[in-house]
Order: sequence, then C-alpha cells, then structure tokens
Amino acid sequence: MFLANLTLAEPHRKNAPIDTDKALAVCQASHQIGNNLLPRFRDFVEAKIEAANQMASNRFMLNLGSWYRELNTEFAGEVYAPLREMAHRLILERANAPINRKMKQLGAELLGLKATLTAAEAARTLKSSADRIVALVKSGALGGTILQGATSEFCLVKRTEVEAHQQAAADFLYGKDLLKLLGISRRTRDRFAETGLLSPVSEMQRPLFARGDYRKSEALALLERLTESCGEIDEPKRSLSFADISGKRFSNAQANDLLKRVFAGDLKPLGRVRGIQGFAAFRFDEETLADVSAQHSTGIEFTITDLTKITPWKHQTIKGWIDAGYLRARVEPGKKYRTFISLADLIAFLSTYVVAADAADRLGSKSAWLKGTMKRVGALVTGPSGEVESGLLLSVDALVNIVSNRAPTWSRPSKPSARTSQNPELKAVVDWYCQPPEVLCV
Repeated sequence: MFLANLTLAEPHRKNAPIDTDKALAVCQASHQIGNNLLPRFRDFVEAKIEAANQMASNRFMLNLGSWYRELNTEFAGEVYAPLREMAHRLILERANAPINRKMKQLGAELLGLKATLTAAEAARTLKSSADRIVALVKSGALGGTILQGATSEFCLVKRTEVEAHQQAAADFLYGKDLLKLLGISRRTRDRFAETGLLSPVSEMQRPLFARGDYRKSEALALLERLTESCGEIDEPKRSLSFADISGKRFSNAQANDLLKRVFAGDLKPLGRVRGIQGFAAFRFDEETLADVSAQHSTGIEFTITDLTKITPWKHQTIKGWIDAGYLRARVEPGKKYRTFISLADLIAFLSTYVVAADAADRLGSKSAWLKGTMKRVGALVTGPSGEVESGLLLSVDALVNIVSNRAPTWSRPSKPSARTSQNPELKAVVDWYCQPPEVLCV
C-alpha cells in the first residue's frame, strides 16, 4: 500500500474500505514500482525534492508529503534502512531549505552531505558572523537564498560556494604568521616587500573572507625556489644570513640589490645550516657580499642622527633644513624610511649658509641677538612661509655682498654663483676622494 500510494493519483487512506477495482489498481501500482524498487524510488524522491524546492518555503519537510513521515515511522525497521538512507541522502544533497531541526532524524553523520548551509553554519566555516553572511547574501556579494517565514527569515548559502571561499581564504596569513612560516625577522620581511619578492595584498584585492595580508602559497614558493639548489651544511665561518643582509651593515639600496641578486640566481648561498628552518638557515659568503655591495656604494653618507653626534645641531633643526630645501638629502622609502645626507651635499650646505647658532657661539653671543641685525641688512635666510624660527641660517653670498658694499641679493649675470650640491665638479671630487682605493696586481 505504501509503494502504491507513491504513484497513485488518489492515495488510499489507511484502514479505509476498498473495492475490487481499487485493490487491483493498488496491486498494479505497487508491482510497477516494486519491480525495480531502488532506481524508481530514487526517481520518486528526487521529483518530490525538486517540487518542494520550487515552493521556496521554510516548510520544506511538510511540502515533501506524508510519504516521508510514514517511511520513518511505519518502516523504521532495519530491513528498510537502505530506503531511508537513500531518502535522507537525497534530501541533504538537494534540499534548498533549512532542515537542521530534522538532522536528529536524518543522522548527524550525514551532515557533510548538506547542499546548503544556514547563515550560522556558513559563518562558523568561514570564521565570520551570521549577520555579515546575511548582509552579503542580500547584497548579492555571496550566492544564497533568503526564505521568508511567518515570523522570521532564513538565509541559505550553497555549500560549494562556502567551500570555495574557505579555500581562497586559507591561502592568506598575517604578517606575524609569515615571520614564523619563513623564519625571518620583521626587517627582513620589509626588505622582501620593498624589493617585490613578497607583495602584501590590498584589502580590495583579497577574497571576501581572507584574514591576512600575504599569500601563503607565494611565500612558500619563494622559499622553495631557494631551497632547491642548496644543500645542508655546518655553520660556516665569516658568513652572513638574511638577517645580516637586512640589518644596518648595508644601506637600503645595497641590501635590496643583494636580495634581488640572490633570488635572480646571481648570488648563490653557501648552503643551509642543519637544524634551522626557513630563510634563517641560509648562509652567504661575507667577502662576496662585501665585494658586490661595494660596486653599488653611494660614498660617504650621514644620517640625521650621525650629524647630531658630530655637530651641535639638533635633530629637529636638521630635519627643518631638509624639509625647507636648504640641505639636500636622500630618503629611502619603507615602513620606517631613513634619510641620508651625502658628504657632497653637506659641503655644499656649509659653503652656502652659515649656521647662526654656531657663529654666535664662537662670538660669545646668541643667535636671537643676531637675528634682528642680520634681518635688517638682508643676510638672514627666510623660507617660503616666512622667517625660520629655529636653526637660523645666514647666506654666505649675502654676507660677501654686504662686506663689498653691494646689495645682499647682487650677483653678476654672466657668472652665476651656484655653489650647490648639483655642481658636478664638487660632487665628482668628493665621490673620487671617498671611493675605495684600487689595488693593481702586476
């Protein structure tokens, strides 16, 4: 009777009287489906699930029909277990409806077969929140369905899409996790980023649920590229690691050039130290790195801190001169950019300006007392926004003109006196003087 009611246009009610014609119809219908039971029962269940999905309602189990309830109550014996499991699997694989309340009946071990996930399940899988999942589905950024119930709404997301987003997000990791994975320091990571070896991914280019700035696959590929051609060795003498290359031993330009040469294959590591993981295990010959870096030396350079140690000038004063354009400097970009003043630029600065505070100290005076007089005669240097409040400078050219009874701004048109760091003769002389001596072998 159960099999016949699956296909009869008018199912026969249990314990209802039955005539001969109805009995023959029941026998014929039950024989037709029972003759090839499993395939035909599967087709019947699939058709019912598709019809229930078309209704797009939160009452999916009710829309399946009474056959499902009867199958689980009247035929709960072990002999009917294959039919029940087939129905449960098909419902989980194809149902587009919230069926969590029926999972106890279906079996929690079949949870992995669900074709759709609720917002809460998707949020747990993607390490997000249910509210964000619902918002993404409503905006169309995440494929899913919103079902309206009598008093609430249900959000469903396709399992395949959730798993695709989960796989895409698994390839991302934070900077601190990258340090552990590759065995590098923060400074080395910043060097890799500056040279383009590791590229942080902007927020707009990351997958929806990615948590982190770097791609794990890209980092591992970079490590694998260097590991393939390096064998294990004992700790060598007079060798440098990636941390040494990225440290203060080399300038930014030199360190970046060395890193590019290493990963281009021009500089080969000595090997990998046993027992150390990641990039921390690689060692390079110290003399080879020194020779290569010397080819890209920028001559003698000072940082602002260096100048504060060898002069009475303050850090903020020097920075003010650089910002105003009086003292030329080279800035190396990065997370913590560094400022370098070449010897040629420093000589040009001192030959163009006199630091008022230094002159006042030598005369036993104060720069504030000199300010008024120097301003009246036109020797005080003023910036684009007016007078300089700290680090007063006096123009050497103006002082020479004043002593020569000329206007402070006078200059001969045919012979401009532009003794700046752009003067190729001065810079060439300084660079030649500062270069390392050449050794000739006969």
